[in-house]
Amino acid sequence: MFHGLNERSWQKYLSWAYYLTNFTDSYVILFPISFHINRSPVSWKDRRSMVSLLNRRKPASGEIQLASFVNAAISDRLTEDPLRFFRSGYQTVNDITRLAQDIRGGKHPIVPPAGTLNIFAYSIGAFMAEILMIGNPGIFFQKANCLFFAEDRYSAV
Repeated sequence: MFHGLNERSWQKYLSWAYYLTNFTDSYVILFPISFHINRSPVSWKDRRSMVSLLNRRKPASGEIQLASFVNAAISDRLTEDPLRFFRSGYQTVNDITRLAQDIRGGKHPIVPPAGTLNIFAYSIGAFMAEILMIGNPGIFFQKANCLFFAEDRYSAV
């Protein structure tokens, strides 16, 4: 299971993972994308320092009215390292490929060997899933099922 952009916790995903485990009688691995959840600096989780960052960046951003601390944090991280998203994706795809190799080879300490590895993904995790399905590194996702979704916050209902 892949999460959304800038996630700091698995809290909202636990019920999904629990349901999937029970409904499909499968193992569910909550896999953190690089620079997210527990794979990011602790300072990125501190809301107070992120708001402070927003206030420091506002003068430089001109007339932007709707900037949030999340926008400022992402902008600051990309300013610091313009290839950060690329590296994050590359690292994550390599990590997933190693995990798939371990599972298929019977080397994972908990998950037994599986013929098919399926993907459930949300938001930026859905983008990662698409990359895995199209690129199919190690031919681990040839017969995989993939369910991905994202919310559209801007649609009129």
